[in-house]
This record gives sequence, structure tokens and C-alpha cells, in this order.
Amino acid sequence: MFISLLLAAALLPDSAADSAVLPINIFPLPASVTRENGNFHFDRQTIIESTDEDSAKEAVFLQAILKPGLGDVRITSPQTDSKRVVLLQIDKSKTDLGPEGYTLTVAPNEVTITAAAAAGIFYGIQTIRQLLPAQIENPDQAKHARWDIPCVQITDKPKFAWRGLMLDVSRHFFPKQDVEHFLDLEAMHKMNVFHWHLVDDGGWRIQINHYPKLTELGAWRTWKPTWNQRNLNFPGTSSGDRVYGGFYTQADIKEVVQYAADRHITVVPEIEMPGHSMAALAAYPELICTNANVAAYKKRTGNPTPNVYCAGKESTFKFLETVIDEVCALFPGEYFHIGGDEVDKYLWDNCPDCKKRMEDEGLKNADELQSYFVKRIATYLNSKGKRLIGWDEILEGGLAPTAAVMSWRGIDGGIAAAQAGHNVVMSPGSHCYFDHSYADLPTEKVITFDPVPPSLTDDQKKLILGAQGNLWTEWVPDVPTAEQRILPRMIALSEALWSEKKDDPDTFMSRLRPYYARLDAMGCNYYLPKPEAEFNAVLLNGPTEVRFMPSPIAGGMIRYTTDGSVPTATSPEVRGGISVDKPCVITAALFRPTGISSEPIYVDVAAYKPTDSDNLVPGLSYKIFDGEFDAVPDFDKLKPADSGEGNSIGLLGDRKTNYAIEYNGYIRIDKDGAYTFTTTSDDGSVIWLGDVKVVDSDGPHGAVEKKGRIYLKSGVYPIKIGYFQGGGDQELSATLEGPGINKQPIPASMLFRNP
Repeated sequence: MFISLLLAAALLPDSAADSAVLPINIFPLPASVTRENGNFHFDRQTIIESTDEDSAKEAVFLQAILKPGLGDVRITSPQTDSKRVVLLQIDKSKTDLGPEGYTLTVAPNEVTITAAAAAGIFYGIQTIRQLLPAQIENPDQAKHARWDIPCVQITDKPKFAWRGLMLDVSRHFFPKQDVEHFLDLEAMHKMNVFHWHLVDDGGWRIQINHYPKLTELGAWRTWKPTWNQRNLNFPGTSSGDRVYGGFYTQADIKEVVQYAADRHITVVPEIEMPGHSMAALAAYPELICTNANVAAYKKRTGNPTPNVYCAGKESTFKFLETVIDEVCALFPGEYFHIGGDEVDKYLWDNCPDCKKRMEDEGLKNADELQSYFVKRIATYLNSKGKRLIGWDEILEGGLAPTAAVMSWRGIDGGIAAAQAGHNVVMSPGSHCYFDHSYADLPTEKVITFDPVPPSLTDDQKKLILGAQGNLWTEWVPDVPTAEQRILPRMIALSEALWSEKKDDPDTFMSRLRPYYARLDAMGCNYYLPKPEAEFNAVLLNGPTEVRFMPSPIAGGMIRYTTDGSVPTATSPEVRGGISVDKPCVITAALFRPTGISSEPIYVDVAAYKPTDSDNLVPGLSYKIFDGEFDAVPDFDKLKPADSGEGNSIGLLGDRKTNYAIEYNGYIRIDKDGAYTFTTTSDDGSVIWLGDVKVVDSDGPHGAVEKKGRIYLKSGVYPIKIGYFQGGGDQELSATLEGPGINKQPIPASMLFRNP
């Protein structure tokens, strides 16, 4: 009922709001929504009434939402003569709502938010914000908006207690006001944890009074136009070198923490240890393992400075405990993140101080030394009233009883931690790494995420606190890029973590379409989906028309070129179809009204060349090429290492070195119609039919399914499949779907080659 109501009403104009059914489009999806008759109209006579001090504090957020169009709406205690009122009331007996749940009742003359605690009032206000038209987000448009919301009855509460977003400010620094902007986006979508990755190899970003060189040197690296781990030198601002960086003063930190707390967001600081600490060790190199192998380490890794604290020196722990003292004083939350991931133990294995530590403590190896390190820090944090949390590598060698685990290398670390009795936050790269491309991690995949593995017992499932999205910033230098990476994936994750009954991917994306207007009004950048052509490739046997699916966002325009250039905001707009009568490449992109565009897509148009099939035999021929590749190569310029024939498309043997494969042959099509070819590959793959590229999944990437559609008349067509393996996992397969053919591996009965 809720979804059909939304889809029927989502695009109604505001001028019809007096009598029309207004849209209900709330992210994350509430637990229960019942539409009632009528609407509530906000005007300058509207009063916000609060029943207690806590709800009065939350009332200022609703006042701020209404101000651009209505001025300063009055906040008062309940009054008997109120005519048009929004009532905010805390009822501590509503224990079934939990600390963050709420009920929202909208009647024609009164709006009531009831919650057991202040957080629920705040989240009810965010729901009101999303019930209002998108124009209210833009101060210029807000004055002309229709300030109505539909009459509804909503009961809502979150599924998980930890609904987080991590921002890495070490690789690229984001000033305080930008951090607060991300907090606003979190709050709007009912997320409640901000994991602040303050320290890593790329820079130290928090003022520590006892160790001023951490920010005098460690916050400022030599400027380079792009990120490169091997270029991380820290000369300081007084060196005369061009530097990049920045840091937060302790006053800045306090402001951000309070800003977050006002929005019911807990800030979890991360101070990386014992690895990923190059910036700190560049400032205080005496904390590096002292031995002759440092030079060998630098040569082996390419790092200009070691990035692992010496675990054998007492001075290391004195340094870290002093840092912890100052950081704990700034962050009132329960958890303190220490990282603990990707610790290179080469120096430990060759360090006399570390060897003595292992001997004195009865430790068998460097893994147990890492466990000793983590347990010692955990004990110290416990003495400060904090609990340690770290990436799943902290499990290696054993873990302190009070520690929690953030599982990023898939979910197996989280499963192991829960089975051992530890609290867990799931954050696997497969669903939660928002620095990944949308090709590798589409929004549709994020909404499917469930952080609770079914293999756990009921008691173990209770240890899964929730999940969070992570934005690593090696390639994210500014706010627009960061917004594009998290929006709309963060919205999908918020629903996956809040909503007991989240939508399926198709319905979620349909609901998202009108929501882009709100992000536009807010001035946010976001990922624009590429336009979708009816066919990815065309084989011409006469004039034809290339058609595109409608814009997936309201107000979006598809623009195109046929001369090989990338479309601009002044390129022709697709209206109906594009007439073509000669070979070309159509390049198309989706444009927002602001002029921002999606990545382009390419429709390859080539002449159809009939194939003589009289002398063909079943199967395909293949060639294997050894070498280092970052794209499917031009095979004609390479000498094959091996060749042969087969009747299917896939990996060929268990090759240990990097390589590329070319499959060549012909495919017989028996019926006219639209055909969908698909590759699943890790890394790149391409399918050509004749002279057109039907599937383009090129470039280094993890396992990705990519499809392409083409209209084919019955006949025989040359087919070529290219693949390269660039390291890591290996995967290659190809499927076909078409008239009379359900999706399946390309049938061997359709494949032929020259004898």
C-alpha cells in the first residue's frame, strides 16, 4: 500500500496539494505508514509546542527547517488556544519504541511527535522534513513552496543500534565545516555514528599538546598532484616546500563532537596503531624499530618512512598512552578505534627490542606480539572508561575480552568475533566501501546488505551492533567528489540498517528517483546513473534509430554526440531517437539541470558484414598472451604464449602469472530479435560482434557482471571475447539471453570457428 501510494503521487505538482494526495517518500523506509485524509498546512501562525526541556531542544531543528519559508516559527509550552500546532512530547512509558523510535501523527490541524527519548523526537522531525516538498531545501525556492505535508500515522524505530559512516580525513583533509556537512547528511537519514579516521599514513589530523610535532610535521606532506603512498614525506610548513594538509585543533574537535551530539550522532575517533602510522613516525622517528633492517624495509615497500610502531620499546606505549589521554578527553563516546589493520611485521621480526619483548612475555611469533600490543592498549582504554574497537586483523593472536571488531575483509572476521563473544560492526568491502566505483558497488547492491550472518546462533546475532559505510579518500580530494561517492549509497545503507522491511532494489531505486530533486535543492552532488540505451551496439543494414530509456531522474536530460567527443551541456538532447545511417560511435551522458553530468556511455554503430558460414566447424579458437595488462590489449600486436580450440568461454588452466585471453569464432543466430550478452569477470572483459563492442567491462576490477544488448537478424556473426588478468582473483564467464533462450552460458551449439 505504501509503495503504490508513493508511486502514484510522487510527481504531483505542489499546486494541487490542497486536495491531492501528497507524496510520501521517506528514507529510510518507516516501519509502519498509514495514509489519512487531508493535509496539514504550515504557515506563519503555526506554533511548535514542547512538553519538556528535551523536546524543546529538538524543536529548534524543526524551527530551522521551517525558517526559510515561514520565518521564526514560535516555540512554546502547550497552550489550550493553539489553532495550528506541532506538538513534541516525550513519553518515557513508550519503551516499545526504544531510545530512537517515534510515532508521528499528522492531522489537518495538529502534528504530534511522541517518543521515549529526545533522539526519537529528532528523527520524527527528519521525517517531517522529508514529507515537505523538496523546494524547502533551497532558500530561494522555499519562499514559493507549498508548505503542506500529508496526513499520516507513522510508527518507526531502527533495526540496528550502530548505523555509521566513516570519513578518512588523513589521505585528504576536510575542514571542520565540511565534516559538519557530512554529519547533517547522516542525521537527515537517521544515521547515528560518525567514525572519524583522524590518523593514517597520509597525515596526522588532531592536535596533541604533548607532542606538537605530530601536527607541525605529520599534518603536512609534500604536495603532489595525486595520491601516492611512496611520496609521503613530511617536511613541515616551515621547510619552504609546497605542502598539503591540515589538522583540527582541540577546540575544533570539541565543536564537531558537540555538533554531532546535538544531532544524536556519536563520534568514534580512530588513532591508527600499530600500523598505518607513517605520519606519526615521520614526526617521532625514535618510535621506529631500531635495527639495520630499516633500509631493507624501505627498499622492499617503497615507503619513505616505516609505518609501524616498535612494539618492543616502552617509549612507544608511553607515547600512545599520552595520546590516548588527550583524545579520550575530547570524545565522550564509549568506543575508541585503533585501526590495527595491515600491520607489516617485517621490522618486528628483525628488531632486538621486539624479540626481547616476545621473550619476556612468552610470545611465540609476531602475531602474538600484535595481540599483546592490542590487549595492552585495550586494558589502558578500559582504565579510561573506553572500549577498544578495531579492524578484524586485531583478532590475530587473540583479543581482549572487552574489545569489539569491525569486519572489513568480508564478514568472516565478524562471524569469528561474534562466535568468540565480541561485539561486531559489519563493514565489508563488498557492500560498504563507498570509495569503490559504482560499477563495482552499485546502489542496488547496498540496499540488499544484511549485517547479520544466518550462520550465527540467536545469542551471537545479538552481538552484531550494526554496520557502517566507509569513505577512504586516496582519490577523493574534495566535497563534491565525496558527496558523489556516498550519495545515494549512504541512503541505501541507512535503509538497510534502519528498516525492518526494506524495499527490494528495483522498488528502492524507483522511490529514489523523485528524491533526487531534494538533493538538487540542497546543492548536493550525487552519482548520476549513466543513461541506458535500448541497445548497446547496432549492426547497420540500413538507416535505423537508436533509442534511449527515459531519464532515471526527474528533470534529467540525455545529451549526445556522434563525432567521438564527450557531450557537454550544449550538446543535442535526445528526443525520441537518434537517426543513424552510417557507422559511428554515439556518446551519451545524463545531465542534471545544474549542468553536472554522468559518466558517458557509448553505442557502437557499425556496418553489418554477411559471413560465409559454409566451411565453419563447431567450437572457438583461443590464444593466451603472457604479460602485465591494465586493459584488454590489441591482440594483433602480441605474440601468443599458447593457443588451442574449445567450445566454451572461461578461464584456461591455473596460470600463476598475469595474462590475457582472446577467444575468436562465430555465433549463429536462428531468430530475429534482441539478444543480451553478459560477462562476469575479474579483471576486464569485452565482447565484440563483427565490428561492434557489445559488452564493455574493461579495466582492473573485482568480479563484476556487465551486460550489453543488441538486435540481431538471423545469420552468422563473428564473435570475439577478450579478457585480461591483472592480479588477485580470477574469473571469466559469458552468458546469452534472447528469443527462445533463457539466460545461460553461451551454448556450444551456437559457436563455430574456421577449421
